[in-house]
Amino acid sequence: PDLQTVFTTKVAEAAQMSKSQGVDSDITKLKVDELYAEANDLFDLSDRINQFWPITWCCKGVMFLQKFELDGSADSQKTLDRARYYFMAAKKEGDSLPCHLGLGAVNYLDGKYKDSAGNYARAISLFPEESGAPARVALGLACYKLGQIDRAKACFDRAIEMDAGLTEGVVGRAVLDLAESDDTTDEGRARVENAIKMIVTSPLHDNNNAMVKNHLANHFFYVYTAIPGTVALLENSNGTVFKCSQSMDL
Repeated sequence: PDLQTVFTTKVAEAAQMSKSQGVDSDITKLKVDELYAEANDLFDLSDRINQFWPITWCCKGVMFLQKFELDGSADSQKTLDRARYYFMAAKKEGDSLPCHLGLGAVNYLDGKYKDSAGNYARAISLFPEESGAPARVALGLACYKLGQIDRAKACFDRAIEMDAGLTEGVVGRAVLDLAESDDTTDEGRARVENAIKMIVTSPLHDNNNAMVKNHLANHFFYVYTAIPGTVALLENSNGTVFKCSQSMDL
């Protein structure tokens, strides 16, 4: 357990470093590569202790999966293939939740949405409680990519039932409602209003989630109606004055 904690910490630290911005980006990348190398060395040590321990392979798969998501190099496909290799190796030792979820993520990122949906569905079928709400959201996203909108909605609904505070589930369901709503009818406007309320309340659970703010911005951008007239900010002795060429409620 101590070893697993150490290399999990190394991978997490590498991921955090890779997201850093600034003038020392080259130094940051070197540090990230160094942390990943340390984590991989710890995995190798675990293999030497017990080379048939599937958890090590799953953790290696997670490491390369995360590295793929953060790596924009030409070798990123090789990184994804390495993640798939380790999850497949773990699966050969028997069904486990990490290997099915890992394969689902790999196939999704590789554009193999049908295989991804199958992996997530298998994980939920074998481990209905342990897989939790996030697995339902992942299945919903794969179904959406396949054009199975009703099934995607059902997945998001189930995820919300299991965890009402799961932002990804709430936003996923709301976005599907927004996409299908016709705001020219009373029923359509009610659905739009309800969907926006779902998105607006999401930050109460996760106020740092950029996805929520982005979807809200997109919605209000497309429904924005310009007001005729001109607006100006003028400086005078009393400070800044807001002036408009016509009456406007603020």
